[in-house]
Amino acid sequence: MAIPAAGRRPETAARASAAPELLLGRGKFGEYQGVRGEDFLAWQQNSRKHPGQYDVLARPITGGDAFKVNAPGTNGANGGIDGDLLVYQQYERGRSDLKFFDLRTKQRTSPPAGVNTRRWEYWPSMSGQRLLFGRLAKDGSRQIILYD
Repeated sequence: MAIPAAGRRPETAARASAAPELLLGRGKFGEYQGVRGEDFLAWQQNSRKHPGQYDVLARPITGGDAFKVNAPGTNGANGGIDGDLLVYQQYERGRSDLKFFDLRTKQRTSPPAGVNTRRWEYWPSMSGQRLLFGRLAKDGSRQIILYD
């Protein structure tokens, strides 16, 4: 094998690319904050008809019907996916909590004690057993929390 000259990259086989697929951005909805896991895609959505209602939706990457993640009567803000587990923010009437959602079984659970407080927990992400999120106090102070 020849060593490439300084500043030159070795040639690689050309890769075939598929045509892009529109996953988010349909006209009747505001769709944003998309996150991708191994087998699922999740995003946040609101509509022109209900601009103040935000939901988290998910579907298999291979296609299929989308399903709602946040509980009825609540708003949702997207977080992150690790494996088949989605972490997201669920909020209503001045209360915000982080939730887990198993994308295969569609079961919603709460994180361990101490994660959700009377403060506003938001912007969650996770990697393995670690959960990273923000916390807003009533006095306006903010914290970034890493929970292991």
